[in-house]
Amino acid sequence: MLYSYAVEIPDTVAYGLFKNAIINLCSDQTDPLKRKAGLKILGTISDGNALLDPIKDDIELYTELFVRSLQD
Repeated sequence: MLYSYAVEIPDTVAYGLFKNAIINLCSDQTDPLKRKAGLKILGTISDGNALLDPIKDDIELYTELFVRSLQD
């Protein structure tokens, strides 16, 4: 469902929603399941047919979130 949304909705709309969700979930320091959910969203929408181009613009942010989430 997330992938379909990322492919079918314009990037300008979809990316903002996904970016906020990823940041909020991955930044949660108390719940490893929330961090996992954020990373799964990022992985799902990081397809060449979905939102890969906008994600590339924020790759440093996502790299930092990913590395911090590896604590689990």
